[in-house]
Amino acid sequence: MDNFEDQFTHPKRHIMLYGIIALVVIGVGYLTVLIYQSSQESSDDLLSSISTEYVNDISLDSAGVTSNNPGVSVETTDDPYVGSIDAKVHIVEFGDFECSYCNQEVEVIKQLQTLYGNQIFFQFRDFPVVDSHDNAYNAAIASECAHEQSAEKYWQYHDRLFQFQESLTDELYVSLAQRIGLNEEEFTTCFNAQSTADDVQKDYLDGLDVGVTGTPTFFINGYRVPGAISFDMFKKVIDQLLEE
Repeated sequence: MDNFEDQFTHPKRHIMLYGIIALVVIGVGYLTVLIYQSSQESSDDLLSSISTEYVNDISLDSAGVTSNNPGVSVETTDDPYVGSIDAKVHIVEFGDFECSYCNQEVEVIKQLQTLYGNQIFFQFRDFPVVDSHDNAYNAAIASECAHEQSAEKYWQYHDRLFQFQESLTDELYVSLAQRIGLNEEEFTTCFNAQSTADDVQKDYLDGLDVGVTGTPTFFINGYRVPGAISFDMFKKVIDQLLEE
């Protein structure tokens, strides 16, 4: 009789055990999804919040603040960049060499590069605001001529343009090229022929397509963030993105 009953009681125990295991697995899976969604939402909220906190002209960019497009790709293969293309955090700046706010960000970006190295990817794209900056377009042309000669020396030239922001002239562009060791004749030919105009115009039009209306405008992992961003805020965002 005992053997007969065991045929029915043991399977019931097994069924109950399997049921408990299944519930635990489902619960763990659900909890994992919640944690992932929570981390994504917190990152999204943080990136969205700095759009409003650090915008230079809220009247100009307020419409764009609510239209961030997570995941939009603004990197190119031919524009100057530092860091690793495989980095978890990608920062792209649309900037203007005559923009004082862009000038403020030069040291901020350098500090970030020193701190994070290849953990971040940073790329600079041209967005000369010619309506208010008379020298911005030619400065962008000159910077691209420097980049054509040397990707490494481009960044020296980039920094010098911001250093002499208050005295940008065509003569200065050639002089800076000579100072950092670029081929002066090659640079002068490139600049006088405006050989890099298509590169500058493409950057500008791409910027318009993704909602850039002023400088600087940053894209952090696809989020558009207009305006100057402090080192502390950048660090807060980058640390959070690296942890996810």
